[in-house]
Amino acid sequence: MSRDTRFKIEQLAYLLLLTQYVRTFNLTGPVKYLVPLVLSLIFLLFGKERIRLSNAGILVPGAVYIVLGLVSCAASEYWGHFTVKTAGLIFIPSFCALILYERVFDRDIDICKTLFLAFALYNSAFFSLYPFSVIIEANRALPYGLFIIYFLINEDWDYCALAFFFCFISHKRITLLGVGGVLFFILAVTLLNKFCRTDKKKIYTVTAAVSVAAAYLIAYLIHSGKLIELLDSVNVYAMGRAVIWKVFRDFADFNIGFTGRGLGYVMSRLDELRVFMREGAWFGNLHSDFYVGYIELGFIGFGVWIASYFPSYYSLTQNPDRDSRAEIFTLAAIIYTFILFLTDNPLIYIEYWFPMNLMLLSMANRHSGERERYLYNQYRAANETI
Repeated sequence: MSRDTRFKIEQLAYLLLLTQYVRTFNLTGPVKYLVPLVLSLIFLLFGKERIRLSNAGILVPGAVYIVLGLVSCAASEYWGHFTVKTAGLIFIPSFCALILYERVFDRDIDICKTLFLAFALYNSAFFSLYPFSVIIEANRALPYGLFIIYFLINEDWDYCALAFFFCFISHKRITLLGVGGVLFFILAVTLLNKFCRTDKKKIYTVTAAVSVAAAYLIAYLIHSGKLIELLDSVNVYAMGRAVIWKVFRDFADFNIGFTGRGLGYVMSRLDELRVFMREGAWFGNLHSDFYVGYIELGFIGFGVWIASYFPSYYSLTQNPDRDSRAEIFTLAAIIYTFILFLTDNPLIYIEYWFPMNLMLLSMANRHSGERERYLYNQYRAANETI
């Protein structure tokens, strides 16, 4: 069997594996997290490659949230099974992405393209011609926006156009807003690099400072009710957020002394209160991870968590062989995620964090050891010829 044939078979195997992963994301209940977790633990034991600690930065923001959430639990004396559940929902997607990338996937393959095709193929199987139907669930719209950014930065125009098609038909307003905001950011950074040659560390620092300040502002606007007033003034339908945000104002104080309610507190209150969203259904989430983070972590913990994304992802871009696209993508991914945090809850969506972390790892390691891989492939090809 030729090397090209083996390579194509390997790509097909990855596509089938990732399609099954995407299928599990569509399940309800804990199965969508437990299946990837079990598979990842198996791959951890029997994978073919060692895990590089330099890539563990993707685990840090989730770990920071969990640790600070447990500190708030101790301060507020809240403990419950939702504490454990929330910790698992936050940690499992990043852990699974790291294990699969390091122990399973061939590093010569653009695994993000394969994952995108897995999303597209699985979702297309549920295509409906009914005028008001969409072929994907609302949550599935979030990673498609990230795929647009990934392919755009890598100048892969065909895949970018296809990702935009799937994102557009998902009818998720915050996703389109996130993509638009990131496009503006990429343009601004590109112009700065071109005309000012701004140091990337300064860009990270300034972006981090602005993001933390913006996060506090958004949390305040939600808590005070002013964000709903702002949305009403521009005729944007908040889809029930005014109701659920008002209920949770009683569980937080907007001042520096607020230490938070603890990890999993918001989910436990949602389950207990059963606030009706519409007839026969109640709110399953708070529709803003900024507000969730503020309530659970407290004033200081909230800022530390938001700020933790920047040094964690910055650490992924320190390889000297890497071009500037890695830095741009990591910042773009953070900004896109923060825009989603405004009115959605991707923090506990495995269908968002799994592809996001694979993209981060792919961009961070694209040029790492490229010379060594090239020499190894040349050596392997020569042996096959002999």
